[in-house]
Amino acid sequence: MTYIRPDHFSDPKILVTTHSAVQNSSNTAQVATTISGSVMEYTPSANATSVVYEISFYAFKSGIMDNSFMLQNYVSSSWSEINTRYLRNVGNSGSFSQHYRWLMRFQWVIPAWTGARSHRVAVASHSTNRNVQLHKLEDFDGATATDTFMPTHLIMYSI
Repeated sequence: MTYIRPDHFSDPKILVTTHSAVQNSSNTAQVATTISGSVMEYTPSANATSVVYEISFYAFKSGIMDNSFMLQNYVSSSWSEINTRYLRNVGNSGSFSQHYRWLMRFQWVIPAWTGARSHRVAVASHSTNRNVQLHKLEDFDGATATDTFMPTHLIMYSI
């Protein structure tokens, strides 16, 4: 068990986004889609050296998935990837007839900045037709498939 003392982080900001439908990433290679519930504007505490961005959400794919998840920020009137070292590549090489479900959880520790800044996570596939469905958890009882839509959890805090 891990215990984190409350004096080690400050100014937490939390966002829980519920979903009532699936979100599909782009079917076209290298075309990014912003993950619903991933956008947050945050101002680090004055004495912060780093900021933590943590997000969790569900992903579903029937067949092969090959995607990158990018942490981006909004600076100078445009969204851009902060640094390629924050890129997370996720994929599988299974059968096209299999269904895959993941609870995706990412945590990035990034250098602190001054003032408010927005951040988000975008997903893009490396190849055509390897997109992923987000926020969906499909249940199959052997006869019927039922979709449940899972929330996105996001927290940012200063350390």
